[in-house]
Parts: sequence; C-alpha cells; structure tokens
Amino acid sequence: MFTPYHPSAVFCYGFGMTNDPIHLSVVIPAFNEEKKIAEDISIATDYLDRQSYVYEIIVVDDGSRDRTADVARDAGRQKPQVRVILQPGNLGKGAAVRTGMQAARGAFAVFADAGACVPYTYVERGLQILVGGEWQHELDIADRHGETGR
Repeated sequence: MFTPYHPSAVFCYGFGMTNDPIHLSVVIPAFNEEKKIAEDISIATDYLDRQSYVYEIIVVDDGSRDRTADVARDAGRQKPQVRVILQPGNLGKGAAVRTGMQAARGAFAVFADAGACVPYTYVERGLQILVGGEWQHELDIADRHGETGR
C-alpha cells in the first residue's frame, strides 16, 4: 500500500487500523537497522498485544541505505498496528522522531530506539504515572537508568 503521508516523508506504508481510539503510539526511528528492526517490531508487538489498549507502532526510516524499510514493512505485514514512514533522505534522528510524533494518532506517544535497549515495561510505568495523575506535565523525559528531569 503506497500512501503519501507526511510532508517530510516520501511514503507511508500502513496496513489498516482499528476504528478504536489509539491509546499509545510507539515511534521507532531507524537508520540502517535491517538486522534489528524485525526483532524490534516483534518485541514491541508481543508486549503491546498483551495490553488492554489499542496501540500503533510507527517505524520511521531515516533514509537508510540498506533494506530497513523493506524488512520493517515485511515484519509488520500481519500487524495492522504497524506503519512505516520513509524520510526523503538521512535527516537525522531528531527529524525521524519528529516525523513519527507528528504522524502519531495515540493519546500518548513515546519513541524507542532500534535495538530494544529499553524494556517496554518502562512504558507501562510511564503510562501509569501519566494516566493516574501523578504527573501533571505535557512532556516527560526519562532515561533507562531511572533518572527524570523537567
């Protein structure tokens, strides 16, 4: 499926979505990650499929010179929650994250680096804090070492 999607993206590949409101969008910026991206998508969908909310995963290929986009598209073919957006060139991680966040349709959005270096259980704790009202800010920044800042 070829659909122009975002002004800074060349193409967005999506395989349909549910009509339910999306609770969580996970953005995975990727540059030359053909060896990791399928596992990243598998780890994310395996975890998120066990949750009670609707989610989407947006892989943003930042102008990779390898088969990152093809591998991501193939890995998400059976998962309608997975979309792949292609940047028009290597614009950098920040641009890939921005593109993914602008395309996100979830009430909450996070980005996860390729390589599954942060467990998705951390996302759940963050959602608990945000949904439970413990945190009253529009943006929260945290790292895998447990430190937070404002």
